[in-house]
Amino acid sequence: PAARPDYVVDMCFDLFAELDATDEQMDFRVVYASGLLGQAGHEPDELAEDMAPLFDAIVESIDAPKVPSTESDDLQALVANIDYDNFKGKLGIARITAGSVKKGQAVALGQPDQPKKTGRIGELFVFDNLGKREVNEASAGEIIMFSGLADVEIGDTLLTNEAGGANAADPLEPIAVEQPTVRMTLGVNKSPLAGREGKFLTSRMIRDRLYKELDRNVALQVAETDSADRYEVSGRGQLHLTVLIETMRREGFELEVGPPTVIYKENEETGNMEEPWEKVEVRVPEEYIGGVVDLFNGRKAELQDM
Repeated sequence: PAARPDYVVDMCFDLFAELDATDEQMDFRVVYASGLLGQAGHEPDELAEDMAPLFDAIVESIDAPKVPSTESDDLQALVANIDYDNFKGKLGIARITAGSVKKGQAVALGQPDQPKKTGRIGELFVFDNLGKREVNEASAGEIIMFSGLADVEIGDTLLTNEAGGANAADPLEPIAVEQPTVRMTLGVNKSPLAGREGKFLTSRMIRDRLYKELDRNVALQVAETDSADRYEVSGRGQLHLTVLIETMRREGFELEVGPPTVIYKENEETGNMEEPWEKVEVRVPEEYIGGVVDLFNGRKAELQDM
């Protein structure tokens, strides 16, 4: 009863106009749907009993992907994420660009101009709805999760290693993991109130938890310090480190947290010390431009274009 389909369509059209969309983009197709009811249709008052009209519109409006090959020798799957399971170990997540892969297959992990890391696929999964499903084989177009390769890293390309990899495809261009920009120290709580909240208090417990986090949190770095009960933790920003600290607190860890500091690096070409910076593009209605500029000026931002 509170639905406003016509109003929403008009607002979408206005948004496209503000973003300088092309005439082809402005002539977008409209499908009305209710995720709560699981219904869709081409008119707001004539919804089908399922989501078939939405799926049909996607198939009709978007060109089908072009698969170069589904042969095993042509396997190329770029690892884009890492997960960890206490029983299966390190898991790689990748989309198969070409070829196919089977459970138990001899494979290799490669990057351009680097030696390959070989092994066999342990367990193979594809993503199904909100979960994952174990399969024996997957081919181009599937997003897979695989075990059996303990040294898998983001940016590796999964290739076949059958017949020693004689007919294997070339590795894809790797994904670069962004380097940390902020560091802080985490250690044993030595305040007068120590031991009143958490149940994991010792240096060994904190160390094991931090290094375990590295199995799935690839942008995090942990290093020893001169003190046996403090560790230097580096991440992509304060929010990245704050999420880790809050997660550990909820798990029962009691920590002493040092202040965050920016990571400076020396430019190898000029010898100058440089600080990290982020490139941000913001699109807002004209009346909000002044407020956005003021917020960025407070962070010493430089306006490049408007």
